[in-house]
Amino acid sequence: MFHPNETWLPATHRELKTTESFDPAQVLHRLRSEIPALKNKCYPLLQGLEAPDHWPEQSHRNLERLKSGEAVAIVTGQQPCLHGGPALVLHKALTTFSICQWMESEGLPAVPLFWSASEDHDLHEILDAHLLHRDLNLKRVRDDRRHLGLSAETLDPRQPTGEEGFSSFVQDLLQVSAADHGEHFMKAMVQLLPGLVIVEPRQFRSNSGAFWQLVEDRQQELISAYDQAELDLRKRGLPLQAPRRHPLPLFGISKEGERKSWAHLSSEPFSRETMEKLGQEPSPGALLRPLFTQSLFPIAVSVLGPSEYLYHQQTLKAFDALDLPCPLLWPRLGGTCLNSHWSQEMESHGLDPKDLIEKGNLHLPPNREIDEVMQGLSLHLRILHGEIPQRGPALDRFQRDIFRSLGRLEQDLLDQDLVQRGLSKRILSRWRDALRPKGQPQERVIAWASLLRDRAHLNEIAQAFENPFDFRHRIYP
Repeated sequence: MFHPNETWLPATHRELKTTESFDPAQVLHRLRSEIPALKNKCYPLLQGLEAPDHWPEQSHRNLERLKSGEAVAIVTGQQPCLHGGPALVLHKALTTFSICQWMESEGLPAVPLFWSASEDHDLHEILDAHLLHRDLNLKRVRDDRRHLGLSAETLDPRQPTGEEGFSSFVQDLLQVSAADHGEHFMKAMVQLLPGLVIVEPRQFRSNSGAFWQLVEDRQQELISAYDQAELDLRKRGLPLQAPRRHPLPLFGISKEGERKSWAHLSSEPFSRETMEKLGQEPSPGALLRPLFTQSLFPIAVSVLGPSEYLYHQQTLKAFDALDLPCPLLWPRLGGTCLNSHWSQEMESHGLDPKDLIEKGNLHLPPNREIDEVMQGLSLHLRILHGEIPQRGPALDRFQRDIFRSLGRLEQDLLDQDLVQRGLSKRILSRWRDALRPKGQPQERVIAWASLLRDRAHLNEIAQAFENPFDFRHRIYP
């Protein structure tokens, strides 16, 4: 197994300069000071939650620990995607387990909680997967219902056909009896990771009136909190990851599963009475979901990807508006699965696979003439910038285009060199598709189901994610 040796903390995390420190002693101090208040809060909807019979014993026990107030929750989540979703789903879940294990070792009982966002109706994202075929080339698989405007929970599940080339271990995980796509995803995840407590929005839809009444009563405070947070982000030059279509980020979901923003349903301030007359149930948008889940569970830590981490900055003041405790935001850990065949293939051509993934280059001898040309162009551009203080967007675009072109030229030269060394363009394309530096696109695209071989392999991956404070990018077998 390769050992990580390069720091990975997404740019958004670094730029935000959050006051949250990931020094273990400081994190432990914060958690110990905040957990008692979390446990003392009342969570009536949690008390009514029952574990399905098919859950493994560890998951049943963890739900009871939450309900009894013995443990707090470490939460993460994802939409219920085709074939389990991209590898980042696995990385998020393993991060929650590693945090729980660390907290338990420090005397703070914690339970891994997964929020299955089955109300999501972005089916182009949910029902689209990239799989590693038997020849290790990427194959795109699409569900033909991606044009529907319904939420994932309304769709019947699609079982693997056998053509996908999954291992027997994964085939068994995915061949589950389920009423719909959301339930299928939940069943597969809880089989994959015994001990996980997995929930979805519809389990709380009919009895979450108290939360929505609070949102209605305090919507002006909420809107002001979102406005202030967005203003702060703009002052720091950071983008809004989740722009609001309406001052209050919520949706209505119909009995048929159609999900529409409140802005689409009404131009009036949010009213539960109006929503009921329209035949809709309230559903939290991205900026309300963290508050909704915190009202349901004693959440001490929220495990987030880079984009989620950024849009959660828009929610931090909103917790105060609803008198909810804000969890510690923890960047998920990341990694790349390096197939042994790929590794051997690269090494046979004198290439270092670890170097390719971590640094994004092959350390080939540079073409001196081309290198001098590129350095000269870079120098001219810097001089040009210095001579034109008010350069404007046109020159900025010109600079980006030039450097993009130089990057493509450099990659073309690398490709030519590799082909001359005996690599076919097909092999080169395979590596580039599956082994982009630092997990791109593997983490975001390739389904975790096509990376796993068996339970022992999953345990190896989990071992690579063992230290939740090590944010370096992992390379696992």
